[in-house]
Amino acid sequence: MRNKPSNKEKEIKILHIIQSINLYGGTPRKILWLARESKYKHFIFYTGNKDKEINYTRSKRKIAENNIVFIDPYRKQLLIKQLLYINKYIKNENIDIIQGNFNYDYILCGLLKLLNPKIKFIATFVGSESPKSKWRNVFIDYFLKLSDYNIFISSYVRESKQNVYKTLFKKENRIIYNGALPVYGILKENSSYNSKIILTTTSGLNPYKNLSVLIDAIALVKNKFTDIFLNIVGDGSLRVELENRVNELGLTEHIKFWGYRNDIGFFLSNTNIYVHPADKEGFGIAVIEAMVAKLPVLLSNAGALPELIVNNESGLLANPYDHIDWAKKIIYLIENKSERIRLGFNAYNRVNEHFKMERYVFEYDEIYQNLNKSKLL
Repeated sequence: MRNKPSNKEKEIKILHIIQSINLYGGTPRKILWLARESKYKHFIFYTGNKDKEINYTRSKRKIAENNIVFIDPYRKQLLIKQLLYINKYIKNENIDIIQGNFNYDYILCGLLKLLNPKIKFIATFVGSESPKSKWRNVFIDYFLKLSDYNIFISSYVRESKQNVYKTLFKKENRIIYNGALPVYGILKENSSYNSKIILTTTSGLNPYKNLSVLIDAIALVKNKFTDIFLNIVGDGSLRVELENRVNELGLTEHIKFWGYRNDIGFFLSNTNIYVHPADKEGFGIAVIEAMVAKLPVLLSNAGALPELIVNNESGLLANPYDHIDWAKKIIYLIENKSERIRLGFNAYNRVNEHFKMERYVFEYDEIYQNLNKSKLL
């Protein structure tokens, strides 16, 4: 898919400022893919603490293998040193565009914009959550006023952020849905129809992923289907709490926590139904991956998840806080194999129509090109 510039085309240089390069996470993975496939030159400046980053060395090596310039970090808390260091780098490399993805990134990008008024600053919003502190939001809002363009990954995220940061109403913006990242190891035809009924969710184990409703639903479903099994792929702060809940309900033979995995294709190839109960999801890359695998998806009717499917056509929606609703819809899908096949086929087609990675990269490159033209005027 590579579409690098011709000799006649001016090379535009984009610097991504990001707090994590954990390639298990959706945002670092999509930035890596964008930087690799874009026709312009991309740099990545990591603002986090490498000693606390999961698989830091592996991720850094992966970035370098894709011919993306990785800038070794200062520790996050040393804002002034980071600012001076990256500002010098911007001047030396003649960076055209800086792009931030999280709150700290917006602050650093805003300060860099003050030091380099001609540079273009893109703020991308990859989640719906904002700080609870009013004064912290006022502080962030000030730096967002300095942005030249805003990109949201869903209508839900745009509405959530505009409700908090009123300056965003005044800025040129676009919704760019995430593209479907390639998942290796998915069999061409799903092979999961065996003696067990297998459900899978790929999820961080944190409050907004809302996994407790799914665990409670499995407790009901197993009364009718004793061979049901749920894979929970991912990790996070609530793991011990969720494992304790599974133990309390006597579900240890029905639910397994796998932690972070890099063989998602294997799990999706051995799954009957993909489930995703998050109630504040900004997009849901893991859902798109399941749809690429032609799986029927059962999602919360909350956050951005309803934007990913057409209910009853390319997936099903359930009340995020009603485990009985989840149980009923899981049972419905178990009992109706033809419906699973229909929904999975339609889900695959929907990804091809709306969430192709080629479209994602093209839309970003279009914005880079237009911003750079305005810079030259």
